[in-house]
Amino acid sequence: GGRRRCALSCRQVRYNPAPMALPILTAAAAAITECVEKYDVPLVVVTENTRGRSDDQCDPNYCWTNVSSPTLPSLPAGTPHLTFETDIDQLCKNETTRGVITIGAPASLQPGIDQFYTNSLKMQRSCDLFSRMLVRRGGIKVNATHVYGVHCVFLGDSSSQLQVANATSRLVHSEAGGMSSADFLLGPYGSGLTTYASKQAVLDSKLMIAPASSDHAVYSSAAALAQENGLGLRVFGMLPGSENWAR
Repeated sequence: GGRRRCALSCRQVRYNPAPMALPILTAAAAAITECVEKYDVPLVVVTENTRGRSDDQCDPNYCWTNVSSPTLPSLPAGTPHLTFETDIDQLCKNETTRGVITIGAPASLQPGIDQFYTNSLKMQRSCDLFSRMLVRRGGIKVNATHVYGVHCVFLGDSSSQLQVANATSRLVHSEAGGMSSADFLLGPYGSGLTTYASKQAVLDSKLMIAPASSDHAVYSSAAALAQENGLGLRVFGMLPGSENWAR
């Protein structure tokens, strides 16, 4: 019975593996292909308001919509990026686990070209300082058994409303060809850019801290988009409302 069949199979594999190996490998390859999970990426698409539209999805200069796509939007050739990372090998070694928290940020990285380069430079330096400071402070400790450093990834937004949402999506969806899989996001400089980056953060269900956006409309529109899609609001600002500055 069973023993004879097993012995026969063993002899076949031992002396002539090709006839059996080929169909087995072919079937395995087909099964792997069928099991690959494919899904669409949520995207915020920003276009110029050339028709003078005036509604909830347009301002005088730009309009936006959200779509689903199997691929990420492209960025201009030569779009720069910049990274800062904690040297986790220098962190305490008595914790059970050491790892890295990835922080993604669309930013103006081209001196002399990007309008907000100087302002973005301050944010970059802050992340650089924080990543190095964590070494002396022992990292970010969680539950007394885990310690983390940070990996800051900045991707060029060209100070452009037309590019900032695309850069934001590429900081999150590495599985779809993006640059990283950010755990958290930092907003870009200014309310104009954060308006669209924050919407992309909402669709990606990522927490975004917006350090340079003072327009309440940024947060109210992000909240409306989150509610419309049944998502939690994860966009938070750090500045008082711009209407308070003139007082």
